Formats: sequence, structure tokens, C-alpha cells
Amino acid sequence: MSPSLAGDEEVECRSLADEWGLRWTPVRTNEMERAAYRTNDTDRCYHCKAELMDVVGPIADAERGLPSSVTSPK
Repeated sequence: MSPSLAGDEEVECRSLADEWGLRWTPVRTNEMERAAYRTNDTDRCYHCKAELMDVVGPIADAERGLPSSVTSPK
């Protein structure tokens, strides 16, 4: 899970996924390791989402049977 995600937001995400009949698969992200994210500038949301896509992209590729090299580079 993201270190920047508030604990009650995780509960809400799980509840919404359950309500919508979606599979919930938490993943650990490390956006705090990105200097551009820590700068907390106006584009911090981009850096957070970029980290998320770097983490979930390979998982999605694996579930679709694609080699990890298909995922776009950072």
C-alpha cells in the first residue's frame, strides 16, 4: 500500500471493491523514493500515479500472459 494512503481510505477502497464485485489486490508502492514526489510540487499526483503504474503494469501483464518487457519503460 502507498505510504501516503490514509488508513481509513484503504477500508473505503476495500468496501467499494466489494460493493462493485471487484477483486481487491493491494500492492506496495514506493513513491516516497522518488525525489520528484517528495518535492511535493504541483505535479506530485503524476509521480504518485507513475509509481503505481510501474508497480501494477507488470502484474497486469503477467495476468494477461505477457512478458514483463511489454510494459512501457519508466
